[in-house]
Amino acid sequence: MFKKIGIIMIIIGMALPFIDLLNVDHLINHVYTYTIIGIAMIMIGLIPLIKEKVSGKASTFTVPANRKLTVNVLGVSRGLRASENEKEEFYIVAEGIDDKGNKKTFTSEALDYYPGKQVIGKQAEVIFNSDNEDDYHLEISRLLN
Repeated sequence: MFKKIGIIMIIIGMALPFIDLLNVDHLINHVYTYTIIGIAMIMIGLIPLIKEKVSGKASTFTVPANRKLTVNVLGVSRGLRASENEKEEFYIVAEGIDDKGNKKTFTSEALDYYPGKQVIGKQAEVIFNSDNEDDYHLEISRLLN
C-alpha cells in the first residue's frame, strides 16, 4: 500500500512544476512554490520505494495463526561453538510449502544430542503462534521417540 502511495506522490510531484509554468507571476517574483512542493513530494514518494528495495522483497509465505503445517525433515545441523567448553547443539531442519506453493525452511529448538540420520526424510509439524511467519514451533517430539 505504501508503495502505491509513493508512486502517486511521485506522479503528482512531477506534475506540480507545470503549474508554475502556467503562472506568469513566477517570472517576475521568482517564486517557484509548486516546483518546490513537487520536488518535496517526489523525495517523500521515493522513501517507500527505497525502503522496499533496501529491505528486500517482502515474504510471500502465508500461514494463519494457530495453524499447523506438515513439513519434511531435510537434515540435522550442528551449531557452532564459541569455545571448547560449550556443549554441542544440534538442530533439525525441515522445509514446508504453504497453500500457495511458497517454500520456507524451519529450524527446531536446540538439542543437546545428535538425533540421528533416521529423522531425515520424515515428516514433522510446524505450529504457528501468530500470523508472523517467524513465530513458530517445529514439533519434533514424535521424531525423537
